[in-house]
Amino acid sequence: MDNKIKFLFNETYKIAQKVQKLKIDGKVIWGKIEEKVKDITIDNLEYNKTLNPIYDEMDKIIYKYNMNDNEFKIISNHFFMQLKNLVTTKSNFKIQLNRVLQLAYNIGQLSIFLQKLIENKEDFKEEERIKLNEIHQIVMEHRLDVLDTYISIENQNKINKILKDIYFDFNHIIQQDGGNIHNFKEKYLKYKQKYLKLKKISK
Repeated sequence: MDNKIKFLFNETYKIAQKVQKLKIDGKVIWGKIEEKVKDITIDNLEYNKTLNPIYDEMDKIIYKYNMNDNEFKIISNHFFMQLKNLVTTKSNFKIQLNRVLQLAYNIGQLSIFLQKLIENKEDFKEEERIKLNEIHQIVMEHRLDVLDTYISIENQNKINKILKDIYFDFNHIIQQDGGNIHNFKEKYLKYKQKYLKLKKISK
């Protein structure tokens, strides 16, 4: 694990995807992740300034679809807006470890909406489908699901020096009622099979 910050970003991204797929309480799971890093301080490091023109493009979509007034009514709006707000409004471009992982957590959950869009476009109303297509284009074009987009390799190396003696275990983050991710996966697959059968019958 030579690049710990990238490992943490990618692991948080994967957990967020599972949270969104399995409909687990996202706030509870995020609290467990944040608890692991809340006391780790990173001083005097900034996010990439190359984010500014990307955020200008995002602002156009945010304004076009009035997301500021509908951030929590349409949860995909929130996940998308957080990719900017966590860097600008909430951090003033100063890198904080919990915010970096929160970026991964939001893009991970957003990725499931974009995946559903590709797989089942008919599940979305036309306006939402058009909006998610525009979001998908920005996410893919600017690689908003990749740590390097937010933090330079140089700054990642500096962060890794801070993290070098710290052990992180994310294997048991997703737990509920004594169960683990395998229990949730089994329940999810059973639910999905039942859903597909009902969908087939209804056609």
